[in-house]
Amino acid sequence: MHAPIHTFAPALRQAQDWITDIAVANSTGDRDFAYRLLRAWLHTVRDRIPVDSTAHLGAQLP
Repeated sequence: MHAPIHTFAPALRQAQDWITDIAVANSTGDRDFAYRLLRAWLHTVRDRIPVDSTAHLGAQLP
């Protein structure tokens, strides 16, 4: 059974807001670049923090 799309709408909206904020902070209109920047940052954080902290951080992400 698939969950209705509206179930994920708040998480999707928050992720889109983050990408917009990153694009604005870097003075670019390129949302693909902003997404790649966010993804690279999240991977770096994930790789450098302890496992317990990773689980706690992941629970807060959309």
